[in-house]
Amino acid sequence: MSQGKVDRQLAYVLHAQPYRETSLLVEVLTRDYGRFSLVARGARRPRADLRGILLPFQPLTLAWFGKNEVRTLHTAEWNGGVPQLSGLPLICGFYLNELWMKLTARDDPQPEAFAIYDQAVRGLARSAGLATVLRRYELGILREMGYVLKHWIVMVMVSRLWLRPTICVRPVPRRNWIRGNR
Repeated sequence: MSQGKVDRQLAYVLHAQPYRETSLLVEVLTRDYGRFSLVARGARRPRADLRGILLPFQPLTLAWFGKNEVRTLHTAEWNGGVPQLSGLPLICGFYLNELWMKLTARDDPQPEAFAIYDQAVRGLARSAGLATVLRRYELGILREMGYVLKHWIVMVMVSRLWLRPTICVRPVPRRNWIRGNR
């Protein structure tokens, strides 16, 4: 858990919901502090500085303070460089966030996994090969968490599914993986 005040930390908003009358409860992902909740006081007011900044899938630089499970947001700055997601990439982005929320623990810093999330969001913004972006994200986050058991299984999936989409890999009872057409 972070102690005191933290300045200039790279982050993404995973989820935001109304909190009390004018505040937001924001679930954020940071590079050095992991995933945790922040209260953005007054962020729902009509003229609040934070109103248009705390958006999902946008790289931010945050500053916060607090020692408890829910900290208080001090400042937020938009880093730019990623267009707003819409359509199918937006749905895929919600899938990324849902996986992150379900698979990771709070206050568990994972800089490599943060980089995987950042690459996935930027890939979705380019809208090129959404399935490839999602599979790389899934395998990357599972690898960082220690769930990928065999390296060769990943290589088979990468070489056969991503590079040749007309070829699929399917299990056969009592045998190894075999190639087949879709």
